[in-house]
Amino acid sequence: MANRSPSKDPQKLNPLLSEFLSFGCLSGFRYFETYLRGREELIIRVFNDSKTPIFSAHPHAHSNAAQLVKEGSSNLVLSYRTQRLLSLQTFSGLPPASPADRDLEKDSTKTAFLIAGYARYGKPFVWLRSHHNRLLQSHGGDNTDSPLTLASTNNWPKADVKLADIVAELVTLALHPPPSNPFAIDHAFFDSIPLEESIVLSGAMVDFLSKLYTRRSQWSEGVFEDLKILQRRHFTDLNEYVTKSAASGGVTPTSSTEAVF
Repeated sequence: MANRSPSKDPQKLNPLLSEFLSFGCLSGFRYFETYLRGREELIIRVFNDSKTPIFSAHPHAHSNAAQLVKEGSSNLVLSYRTQRLLSLQTFSGLPPASPADRDLEKDSTKTAFLIAGYARYGKPFVWLRSHHNRLLQSHGGDNTDSPLTLASTNNWPKADVKLADIVAELVTLALHPPPSNPFAIDHAFFDSIPLEESIVLSGAMVDFLSKLYTRRSQWSEGVFEDLKILQRRHFTDLNEYVTKSAASGGVTPTSSTEAVF
């Protein structure tokens, strides 16, 4: 039996696709939002200030945007020659080209990235889905459909790379200065939604942050602080919901507690 190429392992890709499903349903991040687009595609949209360059949500960083691309992203877009070399070494065919998303391009308030895990290629790829002209002009390239080359995706064949690693790199790339915790929570978001929705979404976010914290990343301190706040909110909201339901003749506190635990 022929040895399977470490850069093309469908079995390794399956856990990432499962992460797409759970992560794509989360809401309430401070720096970005998610949109699940099928089993193999996840859109990440990083929030920008429309009055500033795409790589910064901070007005004072306007003059630093081009320098950020030059210094921090010198290998961001794969050249055709590089794609050809990689295709010969790792898998048949070039890295897939992804058609532009016109609706994403129209939104100047967010920088959109497409993360995809296509079974044919057996590894994740990432594309910039908006602001092509600014990025490519700064970089000196002209191929808008080339996948981005990132440390996280490059390390995929030989390391335990999670979806959070890819997302964190994208947020760090898109914002200048990069946030100390790419997964910081917008707690005001949970104040703005109905109680029932807050219970569901805060519970899902608590589960994600708990798993992220156990990985002991460089963001652990910030993740832990947000986790504590969200846990308190979740159980406070749950208690309020149970109390209101009991008062209106719905579930009793006892039956609700038993259902949860």
